[in-house]
Amino acid sequence: MVYANCITIGEMKEMSILDDVPYKYFKKYNDDDDIEVDIYNDDVDVDERPTYSYITFKFSLEYDCSGGSMPLYTTKQFKIKINYNTSSVFALWLCGLVDDDEEDDESDDNETDETDE
Repeated sequence: MVYANCITIGEMKEMSILDDVPYKYFKKYNDDDDIEVDIYNDDVDVDERPTYSYITFKFSLEYDCSGGSMPLYTTKQFKIKINYNTSSVFALWLCGLVDDDEEDDESDDNETDETDE
């Protein structure tokens, strides 16, 4: 499954992705700012809880590290692994992140198959 690669800060806050990230790293961003995110499904053995799955978000945030009057920005990388129930609101939100281009490619393939007949 291919996920979209941009998520807004507001969505990340709402889905509790930024809960363990200190505020200083994302305070310069507005809720509607898009962040480039790499999203990976983790194939982890969850025999005890088959309805649960893991997903990893990798992203970078730019923040002011100067502590003084003249801002000096640097970038910090984050890798956040989330365990979620496959029937939860979080899972539905992930389904909404599926890249539309992949779905469009599949529908285009189906249309060309129908016209060839």
